[in-house]
Amino acid sequence: MAPEVAQGTITEAELTALSGIRKDRKHYEKSAQGYRDQKSPELVLEAATDLAEALAESGGYNTPEAEFARAEVVRVRGQALAPQAA
Repeated sequence: MAPEVAQGTITEAELTALSGIRKDRKHYEKSAQGYRDQKSPELVLEAATDLAEALAESGGYNTPEAEFARAEVVRVRGQALAPQAA
């Protein structure tokens, strides 16, 4: 997953949460700033887990499944950063 961090697909904090212990994941999930953002870190981690699984299945090669998983991480993170309508 280090190449994904280098590409900017996932952040260092997300990698730590993915590969660390439960305490690391919970710390990342609680890093959301506001009430509306509390679900966002969980969704990003779920998408990043799907990316890790797609890469593992492909042996680290770019496949359509891996590309889709990358796009999904970006999409979920984009929704997480989008301003919420009141």
